[in-house]
Amino acid sequence: MDYIALGKRIKQYRKVKNMTQMELAEKTGLSVSHVSNMENGKSEGSITSLVNICNALDASADQLLCDNLKNSVDV
Repeated sequence: MDYIALGKRIKQYRKVKNMTQMELAEKTGLSVSHVSNMENGKSEGSITSLVNICNALDASADQLLCDNLKNSVDV
């Protein structure tokens, strides 16, 4: 799993939504430091965290994980 690529994609989608790390943290129930660590590839995060992030960013798991999946939908 490429956590750095995942983190970059989370950050990219967050910025497109004009959302701060604090706003994303509030919407997902995560701490700001955890969001930051995920965006920097320093924290793996749980499936629940990833689902909450997808929902908060209106993004699919395929969109965030596309380079880690053998079979994903083109985004």
